[in-house]
Formats: sequence, C-alpha cells, structure tokens
Amino acid sequence: MQTVSFGNVPVMFTGRAVGGLGVGAASMLVPLYISEVAPPQIRGRLVGIYEIGVQAGTCIGFWINYGVQVNMKPSVAQWMTPFAIQLIPGGCLIIGMFFLPDSPRWYARFKGRMVATPVLAKLRNLPEDHEYINEEMTNIINQIEHERHSTSGQKGLIAEFKELSRPGNRNRIAIGVTIFIFMQMAGSNAINFYSPRIFKSLGVTGTNTGLYATGIYGIVRFIAVCIAMLFVVDKFGRTKMLIGGSALMSACMWYIGGYGLVAKPEAAKGHISGGGYAAITLIYVYAIGFCFSWAGVPWIYCSEIFPLRIRSISVAICTATHWLMNFVIARSVPYMITNIGGGTYFVFASFLVAAILFVYFFVPETKGLSLEAMDSLFSPGLVNQINAADEEKAVAETVEQAEKR
Repeated sequence: MQTVSFGNVPVMFTGRAVGGLGVGAASMLVPLYISEVAPPQIRGRLVGIYEIGVQAGTCIGFWINYGVQVNMKPSVAQWMTPFAIQLIPGGCLIIGMFFLPDSPRWYARFKGRMVATPVLAKLRNLPEDHEYINEEMTNIINQIEHERHSTSGQKGLIAEFKELSRPGNRNRIAIGVTIFIFMQMAGSNAINFYSPRIFKSLGVTGTNTGLYATGIYGIVRFIAVCIAMLFVVDKFGRTKMLIGGSALMSACMWYIGGYGLVAKPEAAKGHISGGGYAAITLIYVYAIGFCFSWAGVPWIYCSEIFPLRIRSISVAICTATHWLMNFVIARSVPYMITNIGGGTYFVFASFLVAAILFVYFFVPETKGLSLEAMDSLFSPGLVNQINAADEEKAVAETVEQAEKR
C-alpha cells in the first residue's frame, strides 16, 4: 500500500498502520515461537537470531537510504524504492511460515502428548522413543498439569488475566515490562531514528556524510550482534551481559553528553576536533555495548520466563511496552536534542546506571534452564505447594485403591 500510494497521504498512513500491526505481531510471536521449540542449552542463541535479523534489516535499510540519496535524483521513485524492497523479506516470511509446525508445547497443551511427541522428535531430530524426547515431553506435560492445578482448571481470557496477578507471575510481568522500558531508555533507537542529526550535532556536516556515518553504524551493530548472540549469550548468561553492556554504554553517553555541552560542536562549522572524533568513535563503541546487552537479551529473557498458560499474553504485554516506549523516544528525542543538547545523552546515561542496579538486584539468571524450570526460579514457594498437593493427591488415590481391594 505504501509503495503504490504515489504520495496519497491516507493510503500511505493506512499502509503504515497495517505494516505496524504486522511488525508488532512478528516482534511478539517470533521470539515466543523460537523459545518454545529451542533446546535449553542453545535457546539464547536461537532467539538471538531474531535480533540478528532485526539488525541485518536495519543495516540494509541504512545503506538503501544512502544508495538512493547518492544515485537517484529526487523523485517519486527515490522514496518508493525503499518501500518496495521491503516486499522481499515480507514475502519470504509468508512462504517460510507454511513449512513451520506449531510448537510442541502448544500441541501438548491443546491436543495432548500423542500429537506433541512426533513434533518434538522431528525438531530434535531424534526418534520418538528416545530417552531425551520422553524426558522433555514428560516435563512439558507435568508443567501443564501443574498450571491447571494452580488455576483450578479455569479457562478463558479472564482466567489468564487473573493468573497474571498471582504471586510468582506478578514479579515476572514487572521484570519483563521494566526490562523493555530500560531497553528503550538506553537510547539506541534514538540514534537509529535520528543518527544523521546526532552525527551532525557532533560536528559531522553534509547529508551524504551523515548517511554514510549512519551506514557504518549499522554495520558495526550487525557484526557486534552476530558475535553476541551466536557466541556469547549462552556462555556468559543474560544478566552479566546486561550489566556489562550497560556500564560500557553509560560511560560512552556521559562522555558524549559532556563533549556536546562543553565543545558546542554544531557551532564549529564543519571542523571536528580530537574530542569530536572521540565522541563519534564512542557512538560506535556504544553500539557494540548495546548489541552485547539490550539489543537481544530482553527478547530472549522475556520469551522464556513466563508460564506456558500465560506466556503469549505476558510476552504481548512486554512487546506492547517496547513499542509504546519506542513511540515515546521517537516523539521526544528531536525536542530533547533541540532544547537540552548534550543533556539528552545524560538522560540516557542515567537510565543505564539505574538499569545496572535493577538487573543486579531484581533479575535472576536463566541461562541453561528449561522453560519448565522457570516456576522454580521465580516462585519456588508456589511450586512446593503444588508438588505437596500432588503428592497428597497421589497418596489419597493409593489409599483409596488399597481400600477397594
């Protein structure tokens, strides 16, 4: 719709709205699906591939904009080209979805063990009677039964919202929502949206030069996120990456903000001092820190911590928070740069310092844990109560059977 709008504003806005619905749904469903089909040992790496795809698309988008700016004259075709290229990945996604099964946990919950076991065996590339398949399938079924016991078998959306307020679930929702708030307040999307203007505020002049610097920024992010998601996240864990990345990013932001307030680079008329080059370099260092922390880890963490029964609605709430804060950043950053200049970076640096404290004190590590083990991590008391009730029920059934004999 955007490609064929030919400048018709209502059609353009409608296309943007439909595209926004699609992006919002995909950003919630893709990490959720991957987390449910992935083995625990490499779950972070596999969900991280989602973020690699996001960074790859962002990088390609930066260079497409640079390419049409340099090689195409201002015309309808110049702005239509970036929109039209988006049809390629969208079409590939639609085709690929026909070859994907539903997750074995979804099958186990709604269709039972007999239907879920072949799907799990196919995903693990193991025979259906393999010991690993039996153990994982048993854990999934036991988790489903525990959740049914804890909710007294209630069903429906209202029951799911009631379950969100239960002890052990409230804290997970609070952690997930807060993580996505800190993800946006780290400031990375501010640089994504307004990188040419931000580079200009540091002394870089010329439209092409700003777009070129932005393109390099995209390449740095892509390489960094590939290394982080493929080789680091399942080795060092989620919380260590969030704390380390936040510390690095905060240091970069404090310097960039101080340089902007002291040196007034926009008034230098094209001359970039040594301090200016350091600030520009730290933009790229900041990008590396972000890709090793807040770029992919929030999606991994929030796709794995929730119980199966409310996992979809919980991830949806976290994703909605992400896009709401994304909107806040997109609307506020231009005014922040205009009105407080270098102080903009101080705001982001302050939130990053707060994020370090939040992760250290309130975010438990989930590396290597199965999805079924998350209840024991976040609500051990509730799990003990359910296990005790199950044992009591089993004893009662045994006694009843003995009496009948």
